[in-house]
Amino acid sequence: MPSLGWLPSATDQCVATTARKRHTGLRWSEAAGSVGADRDDETGNPVDWLRGRIQVRGTIGQRGEWKQYPKTSSSRREVPVPRHVLDQLAALLVGRERDAWVFVTRYRSRVTKEFATVSGGNWRRDWYVAIDAANKKIVEANRGVPEAARTAPVPRLDPHDCRHTAASWLVQQGVPLYNVQKLLGHASYATTLRYAHLAPDAHDAVEDAWSKINAHQERMSLDRHSADQG
Repeated sequence: MPSLGWLPSATDQCVATTARKRHTGLRWSEAAGSVGADRDDETGNPVDWLRGRIQVRGTIGQRGEWKQYPKTSSSRREVPVPRHVLDQLAALLVGRERDAWVFVTRYRSRVTKEFATVSGGNWRRDWYVAIDAANKKIVEANRGVPEAARTAPVPRLDPHDCRHTAASWLVQQGVPLYNVQKLLGHASYATTLRYAHLAPDAHDAVEDAWSKINAHQERMSLDRHSADQG
């Protein structure tokens, strides 16, 4: 069996998928289904490297199996990917087939002979191992450093929190909720509305509308009064 030294490490994969999810808002199962290019069997979510896009066509299940159809029709979509994230993804494919699964285990599938896709269980394990390893280095780096200048530890958040981070950042920067809905693949606009309170000047827009309504009502009242006096 050939050496597996060229396969991306679990930590490298965690770093790449974290960057992808927090910028694009992909579900874990969608990100796990990434492939380097269109495949003959039409499995996977292919990356368009030139356009900086990923075609979301399905998901990876908790056991690592490919599911052709996302849970809702709105989940089938095209998602933009920042260039620096594409560079991280490309590094994970070095030495492998151009249409390979981006995120893999170190074991080959008995059926396809490819390196197997990650499952929900082994991904979460690697996710928390990576966080704990980072925090260990932070503790070492903080030794002898004044408390006010110490680096804060990485919180042990759930991978799905990256999706919420992506949505929150975009709404805070003024991206319309409709656009965020399409990016995340929410079937219902009501689901996206949970981020509405983060929109800049959200309350100012409401108060401005109230002012216009009140001014209109006052004008209408004055007009009626003038008509009655006439």
